[in-house]
Amino acid sequence: VMITLSKQPKVPLILFLYVVVSNSMSQRCKKSLFGCGLSTLGSNNTIFNDCMFSYNKGDAALNIAFWEKYDTCWINNCIFYHNYPDLNNPDPYHQIGRALSVGGGQGLSVTTNSLFYDNDWNSFISIYPSKSYLVNCTFTGNSHLENTPSLWLSESTTNMYNCIVYDEGGDYSILMSNIEHLDTTRLNIYNSLVDGGENAIHVSPSQSNWCKYHYDETNINADPMFYGGEEYPYNLSDNSPCIDAGTLELPDFIELPDKDLAGNPRIFNGKIDMGAYEWDPTVGTPEYKPIKKQKEKHLSAAPNPFDWGTYITAKWEKAGRVRIEVYNNGGLRVKVLKSGYTPPGQSEIQWNGTDENGNYLPAGIYHIVMYIDGKETESLKVVKK
Repeated sequence: VMITLSKQPKVPLILFLYVVVSNSMSQRCKKSLFGCGLSTLGSNNTIFNDCMFSYNKGDAALNIAFWEKYDTCWINNCIFYHNYPDLNNPDPYHQIGRALSVGGGQGLSVTTNSLFYDNDWNSFISIYPSKSYLVNCTFTGNSHLENTPSLWLSESTTNMYNCIVYDEGGDYSILMSNIEHLDTTRLNIYNSLVDGGENAIHVSPSQSNWCKYHYDETNINADPMFYGGEEYPYNLSDNSPCIDAGTLELPDFIELPDKDLAGNPRIFNGKIDMGAYEWDPTVGTPEYKPIKKQKEKHLSAAPNPFDWGTYITAKWEKAGRVRIEVYNNGGLRVKVLKSGYTPPGQSEIQWNGTDENGNYLPAGIYHIVMYIDGKETESLKVVKK
């Protein structure tokens, strides 16, 4: 499903299951019931690609609300800028201006190749009891108001890889809090540039027993040396310490987009940079580089990763003999999910992580492979926890 938004929505768009939003814009929304811009309620494999969220007043420009334990949301190549609070709202909760808010239902969100800049209050907030992954994201110039952290984490788990957190306003860049003591607030940062290092992370002394973080030795505290050009000002200049400083050792279920936020290859010479942009030595030249349209995927699974089961959605455009099989990471076929002649269409198949004999398979990586008329057309990696 593809949804195109108007530039000035009067009410938020509320999304439910299996939705893909691409090349859309949310601007100048205020005083809505569920929060500004876009709100998802029960996000089961919701995907946002190449979207822009800007000039939203109060609440959140994008609010991801999980209902079920295994709900998932993927945010790729998006830009969040100049979202600001509504200080005239009589309800203090709705005064807060957040760019991206994630929480509830023990769901999982993965945000890749995204840029957060010039947001007046919080650029990112993660609340109980969700788990979030921020991969190759750039946070800069956010939180202009006093005592407003750019990233606010509370009773949730946040993992950061290859990110840049630089030149943030407020008293500190990252705030960890835990008021209800429902679950431990956890933060893990790897291969990222954090302005101020560990001093950028603030934990209230009264809540320190409930807030734990790991600041890895692979992180750096330096000037990222942004390029500063007119089109991509947060691209990396030639001498940036972020070049080739990222890691490709990511959790198995995370797949980076092929292109960065500027349309350049995300991985170059087998290495990856920090931040939303991969260094490009041709930046500054007038050459035009068209962005190729990504090939439509015909296999998807949600939730992924999963514990007790996942729903596999398969699509095919021509009639033929469709066969969908499951292989373990060693290449051994463990299950046939579908087999037979089928007209064009799609099918949703529930797989509970068992083999042909109904035995539960161990945790690990599995590959869903679709064949049409005996020819492999697509494969999908899933992770059983």
